[in-house]
Amino acid sequence: LQQNRASLQMFAPHRPDVVQHMTRVLECLNTHEQAGRTPQLDPAAAEAVLSASIDTLSAALGQAGLVLSESTIQRLADAEVDGASLTHLDNDALVEAGIPVGPRRMLLCLIDQLQQLQAQHPTQPNPFSLLLDLPHVWTEGVDLSQWEEAGVTVWDF
Repeated sequence: LQQNRASLQMFAPHRPDVVQHMTRVLECLNTHEQAGRTPQLDPAAAEAVLSASIDTLSAALGQAGLVLSESTIQRLADAEVDGASLTHLDNDALVEAGIPVGPRRMLLCLIDQLQQLQAQHPTQPNPFSLLLDLPHVWTEGVDLSQWEEAGVTVWDF
């Protein structure tokens, strides 16, 4: 990694942003290749990415440490990629969306991290989701005493 960083600095001496970005790419790829897994992603950043809309995906990716060019973000937006759909993308889908190799590899690394987090912490169902399946009626202005006298349990909230 040090040798690659030195090569990058020689290649782009006046572009520290490019050197920093490519260093992150190399770190991610190197870690993934040698350790067999990707670096840990902050759970708050992961949640921000997963819940991001098409319009907020760029900011969420930045929060997760992945800064993409405007053209790459635009390609993701044109493909209608949001945080929820990101983890369902693979290399072929990113190629089809026109994502260049460097950003594509970084996105695949991030997708791998997100999938690992999702596998470790499966989404717990909302405890109130069962209420959606209960029969319900609008009770505003309705005299509920008759129902209660008939033995019907009524929750009015």
